[in-house]
Amino acid sequence: MQNKRVVLLGFEKMAEYAMYPVARDLAAVRELEAFHSIREFVEDECPMAIDILFVSAKYLGFEIAKRMTAIREVCPMTEIVCISLDTLSLFICRKLMKNGIDVLFLNMETQADYDRASYAIKNRGRYYPEALKTAIENRDFICDGGLHTLSRKERDSLVLTMQGYTLKAIAREMQITKTTASTMRRNSYRKIGVNNLADLIKFGLNYNLHVLEGNENAV
Repeated sequence: MQNKRVVLLGFEKMAEYAMYPVARDLAAVRELEAFHSIREFVEDECPMAIDILFVSAKYLGFEIAKRMTAIREVCPMTEIVCISLDTLSLFICRKLMKNGIDVLFLNMETQADYDRASYAIKNRGRYYPEALKTAIENRDFICDGGLHTLSRKERDSLVLTMQGYTLKAIAREMQITKTTASTMRRNSYRKIGVNNLADLIKFGLNYNLHVLEGNENAV
């Protein structure tokens, strides 16, 4: 086995226990280090550069761009592998790919997917499951329940709603009238097919609807 420094980042205890042997096999190493947060990771004083970083998709969560930026600032040359034991939506996978993940070890459908991902990790390559790449190339991620039909303002109003803002607070934040905010919310709910806040939260969790960043697929 090669002499590499390999790190697990952001895994909860049980997930860390489950992923430890998988990561060892994928990276072809005997020992791994584990950190539960970026802060803990940054404060580590080990002078040895990190060769491979396995990061939990759940940890990246709703802050993919922010956390990937923080990781890349500390480890600009590190091979970053995102792992998820759960199937992720195409929308989230596309976000991960766009934000600098080298290997997506998730949504695996065949042994060939596993073998190719393993080869890429060991040889500092890039790999995304073939079915995932094909779906994204075909823009299947647009089948997102209507998210792509939202304007930037409609999207931002939903983000604020998920963050607990009242209609009055949304109107103040977006510098619009309360009536306009109410109409915008009603129209947005209709476009994405939700009826209430509980439905919106479920939808938002599925499609990474969490920050005021505009909608690159809005029409």
